[in-house]
Amino acid sequence: MLDQITNLIQEAAGSVVKQHPDVPDDKKDAVTNEAVNSLSSTFQQLTSSGDLSQLTNLFSGDAGNKDAIMNQFSGNFVSSITSKLGINADTAKSLAVSILPVIAGKLKGLFSGGGFDIGSILGNLQGGGGQGKGGGGFDLGDALDMLKGKK
Repeated sequence: MLDQITNLIQEAAGSVVKQHPDVPDDKKDAVTNEAVNSLSSTFQQLTSSGDLSQLTNLFSGDAGNKDAIMNQFSGNFVSSITSKLGINADTAKSLAVSILPVIAGKLKGLFSGGGFDIGSILGNLQGGGGQGKGGGGFDLGDALDMLKGKK
């Protein structure tokens, strides 16, 4: 299940980056990886606050609170690719504005298709299921490591 989510995020971010004409070909993979890292950082910040409603709303298609998530993701992402990869700030902002809605739409489709309960998944990511490392489930650290390609 988590592999499916991770792959979906990677593919969605990659499709936006690959279509952007202002991202040099030799930096497209690195920009995609930074998008995934920035998104996982944003998710971590939101789940650590204990208020999962922002993420639940994002994935359910509810328009509420998307600006807060967008601003957080955008700040993380723009800072990262401008400083690490030398991408122009306007290009970085354009990418950020394009990536999150695509990912949210894909995840909404995944969760609305049945078989996935975003509340339960986010609860497990936060550790609410009582199953952490070695407990048969997964925790936020495991999920973020998978998003970043460390597992």
